[in-house]
Amino acid sequence: MTRIRRKKQPSQQPHQRQPLGFGTQVRQAAETVFSADLPIVRLDLITVFYDPDCLGVMQAIEANLPPAVRRMEFGVFFDGHLDASKNAVIVEPTYVIPNQAVTCGSFVDKDGVDKPIVAHRHPDGMTVFSRTDSTVINPQHLASLLYTDGRFVRASVAIKTTDLDGEPLVVMVEVGEQNIRPLNRRITIPQDELRKITLAIGYVGGLYGHGRRRWWQETTPTQGPTTRIKVEGKDE
Repeated sequence: MTRIRRKKQPSQQPHQRQPLGFGTQVRQAAETVFSADLPIVRLDLITVFYDPDCLGVMQAIEANLPPAVRRMEFGVFFDGHLDASKNAVIVEPTYVIPNQAVTCGSFVDKDGVDKPIVAHRHPDGMTVFSRTDSTVINPQHLASLLYTDGRFVRASVAIKTTDLDGEPLVVMVEVGEQNIRPLNRRITIPQDELRKITLAIGYVGGLYGHGRRRWWQETTPTQGPTTRIKVEGKDE
């Protein structure tokens, strides 16, 4: 009888535990990498905020152009900047209207205006960028706003960065109308100014007209008999 000998399985080495402090080393390395003072922009969450006057400028131009030009394309340049802390582009109201030749499908800036934001009009109902917009106009500006039907309907944001080889790279991000919003203007009055408005000394009354005859409930015409109107809680 022949016996079959099984090969002896090599004994399994016990799991090698990482030396103490390994996690700390990884954490310290991560902190070194991510603590760099660099702006971080979430491309899927970019919002374009515009001063309400920016929209007013576009609407005023459209309303005052001659009828033959009013429905053509036209362009306006604005100041603005990227606010990485808010993941937003801020469009400011200072603007330049360049000399331009316009058609129903294009506008040509004859002055070579150097502003970071451009807004241009499309014929009514055309709410997407054209091929020329996407390849020529938009990459040359921090943000490009598309105006039609009396409002901003689309925007394109150009984020300048570099590729893995360090070569310049422009990342284009399109922003829908839901993320193109007017800025809320907040006016702050200094406390020193507010303290100038105080209640008169000794005044103990309520609001004007409360519980007494109101000026609009009694009239005295210049001609004819005096007209009296019954006041609630009073006899005629």
